[in-house]
Amino acid sequence: MTPDFRSHILAWKFQENLHGKKEDSIPFQIQKLFARLQLKFFDNETTELLTKSFQWNSQQLLEQHDIQELCRVLFEAIEYSLIDVEENFIDNLYSGDTISILRCLECGYKSERKDRFLDLSLPVRNEFDKIYNSSLEMALLNMLKEEKLEKDNKYNCDRCDKKVNNIILILF
Repeated sequence: MTPDFRSHILAWKFQENLHGKKEDSIPFQIQKLFARLQLKFFDNETTELLTKSFQWNSQQLLEQHDIQELCRVLFEAIEYSLIDVEENFIDNLYSGDTISILRCLECGYKSERKDRFLDLSLPVRNEFDKIYNSSLEMALLNMLKEEKLEKDNKYNCDRCDKKVNNIILILF
């Protein structure tokens, strides 16, 4: 997490009437963990109370969760706790927009779709799709590369009203 994220969490005020029990409040438990880490009482800290605040059942606790899933649960809980606050710092710090532009190669018609994101899935290595990105920069560049939609991948053009070859481009 970033220093800005930590600052916002440490400044957040828990209110039992708004946020429920402290042991069930993810933002409160992460705030406690950050405070303990900052004060450095011990050489290491446990995340047990934070994990319990996720209220996962025993089966979910034994499952391996990826970082995207953890962030979604964490960010949703924090955003829910910010209902009484004007600024949504999660959105300000981590969200972004992509614009997908689809261009028909027959008539030139362009359609755009805007999508909001909190995380990006960038493949590093995928043998099946023959993807071999040696860096984050390379993965981003490959994500932003024009892609031709042809053969079995043809897309329906709104103007031509039929499946045609298209080019798709993603922008930030």
